[in-house]
Amino acid sequence: MEPQKGQWNWIDDGVNAAHAAGLHILGLIDGAPAWASKTPRATTGYYSLYNQPNADGVMADWKEYARRTSEHFTGRIDDWEIWNEPWGKNFFNGTPEEYAALLRAATPAIKAANPDAKVVGVSASVNYPGDWAPRVTAVAPSSFYDIVSFHDYSSALYGGPDSNSVRFIKSLESTLAQHGGERPLWNTEEGNFNLSSWYSSSPNGLGQQQQLAWMVRFDVAQMGAGVRKLFYYTLGGDPPQGTDGLCALEYDRSIKPLLAARAVLAYMVDGAKCTGRTEPVAGVDQYTFAFADGKSVQVLWSYDNKPHQMTVPENTKILDVMGNPLPSTGAISVGAEPIYVMP
Repeated sequence: MEPQKGQWNWIDDGVNAAHAAGLHILGLIDGAPAWASKTPRATTGYYSLYNQPNADGVMADWKEYARRTSEHFTGRIDDWEIWNEPWGKNFFNGTPEEYAALLRAATPAIKAANPDAKVVGVSASVNYPGDWAPRVTAVAPSSFYDIVSFHDYSSALYGGPDSNSVRFIKSLESTLAQHGGERPLWNTEEGNFNLSSWYSSSPNGLGQQQQLAWMVRFDVAQMGAGVRKLFYYTLGGDPPQGTDGLCALEYDRSIKPLLAARAVLAYMVDGAKCTGRTEPVAGVDQYTFAFADGKSVQVLWSYDNKPHQMTVPENTKILDVMGNPLPSTGAISVGAEPIYVMP
């Protein structure tokens, strides 16, 4: 945005196209040009964007960057996350306390330009938990952000009462309670690094059918733990990256199975509140999503990945993971692949 001090370079085409298409954009206030850093890592290339803004007097420039950016994109981008994965040395060389100082400075600047803006902070990680969140929140308590973000990459089939992600979320909520109180949680990056392609099989990749179970269980377990929004990373890039195990699009931009299952999940539970997890039969997760009109949808799967028999009232509506109707005769078999039950 500011390659030279005081010279602003707004990049609007992509933002305008996404906004016009009805997409909700989460912006990032992060990185610094070389002139703003005592220790620039590079002057060209991708990681040159991620210098630490630590030159003398640069905090005023950081605040102005946050204010101007928020002002320029008001109405097109109203949610701003402060820095991408600052706990990782690829993106930030400073300490949690130095990141917290940037968060404290950026928040009032963003809101001064756009009072309706929401600031997303802390930027923790399930994969690298450590003491990042406790140290950040000790300096920048909850009053300095509206939403708390974290990232979660895993190839595990989430399930059971105590998955890795659920443990981390509980720990994060406990940390927030000690430093200003609860804030909504967003998982602003999630993914699986080993997705098979329709066109080039990966010997160890997650197969087409397996992707359906992985994606729905991944998202539902986190929604059940209180996560409000989840962002899959990434659809793909230009040129298309069909062989990249993380990408959810193929060479021809068709979607991989996990996105189809995710679309069905969104259709089934959008607008509902997850009331939590129960275990109606030993080994079975049941998450209930309640709608304002009194209707509900239950998402069930076997977390020990063995088939379990359950009884349900006859004529209960039951759908498979892709939304196809299943027979309802008063008994159902629940396996590793989620099913939807509408009482």
